[in-house]
Amino acid sequence: MEALPLPMKNARQSIDFHPTVWGDYFVNYSPLESNMSLEEQKRRNEGLQIEIRKILTDATDPLQTLELIDSIQCLGVAYHFQKEINDILRRVHTINIDDDDLYAIALHFRLLRQERYHITSDMLEKAKTFSRVHLELLICKMDPSLVLMVRNALEIPLVRRIDRLKARNFIEIYEKYRLCNQKLLDFAKFDFNILQSIHQEEVQIISEWWKGLGFSKHLPFLRDRIVESYFWMLSTYSEPDYSHARVINAKVFPLVVATDDIYDVYGTLEELELFTNVIERWDLDRVSMLPEYMQRFFLAVYNTFKEIEDELAPQQNSFRVHYLIAEFKRMAHAYLQESKWASVGYVPKLEEHMRVSLITAGYSLITCASYLGMKEVISKDTYEWVASHPKILKSMNVVGRLMNDIGSYQLDIILKKR
Repeated sequence: MEALPLPMKNARQSIDFHPTVWGDYFVNYSPLESNMSLEEQKRRNEGLQIEIRKILTDATDPLQTLELIDSIQCLGVAYHFQKEINDILRRVHTINIDDDDLYAIALHFRLLRQERYHITSDMLEKAKTFSRVHLELLICKMDPSLVLMVRNALEIPLVRRIDRLKARNFIEIYEKYRLCNQKLLDFAKFDFNILQSIHQEEVQIISEWWKGLGFSKHLPFLRDRIVESYFWMLSTYSEPDYSHARVINAKVFPLVVATDDIYDVYGTLEELELFTNVIERWDLDRVSMLPEYMQRFFLAVYNTFKEIEDELAPQQNSFRVHYLIAEFKRMAHAYLQESKWASVGYVPKLEEHMRVSLITAGYSLITCASYLGMKEVISKDTYEWVASHPKILKSMNVVGRLMNDIGSYQLDIILKKR
């Protein structure tokens, strides 16, 4: 998330971030014509959904049922059948799988473990030592319908793939699979098109919002990564029910990235101290104290957060924004501390560095933001839990921090070689 830190903050610095590769593509986007209207695809899918649900509930063979669930998940349509899948996995959990069938063991393990069932992985130690080598050797002898599956699994494990990309890729693979269920394939294709149309509308909304802020004209030093920000949100939750949450989070995230650019790249230490003070007080009366570029940016953040608060008010969820503001203030103070260290060339000890940089990693704030537009399932207790910075959130920040630092270090090496 963070830009490459610069060593001195007493004078203005600059980094030439490459401009957005998208231009106004999504602002001016219009759907491509299809040989079947979206409404017709929705109508067809309603009937197919009923048929697939019956296939699931009528399935009796444990292995075939697990294979069906696996296909449904890889095709990206499992959210339609979550109750049926959970009921089946609850039953399958107690069934003994043949120890000699590593395929069945691996499938059983993966499907149950990803739904948080306790299941031993001891038998999979056998497979670890030879699976990759043997699969690579056997590819040339495999049924063509399996080759694509195996190559994809070897390239990037399923658990590391982004759901929508995995679904798009697996639709093509499943179409060639000899045991392909045509009804399930048709359902997955229609569902992908329906979801894609929703996602295209959303990215158009946030692209228009970002353009309306006028940053490219008035704050050209900021990174314009609005489409990339949306794609990250899409990897977090892609289902239709989370549309509002995605749009909100896709607005918050690029503002966090831009805040990082102001602290790490452009602002002087004196400006940043003023900026942090205004953020802490969250008071429009103090905005006039800031340089013009900071005034514009703070007003954009303030107004965006206020708009989100107003959107959530009818459901009595406006309280959620208060937690977001608190995290934003906390991050601003941490950014300022890093800028102070940079201004005097101070290299903190690891513990001191992690205490601050785990905040500037931004994952606590983004976690808070990701819940904003979700429905009644998110209570005030959830936000209190996030605000308490539990161990799982700290661990996520550590991973994010280290990944960010590795990326920054590699970029630093590249820049020094130029």
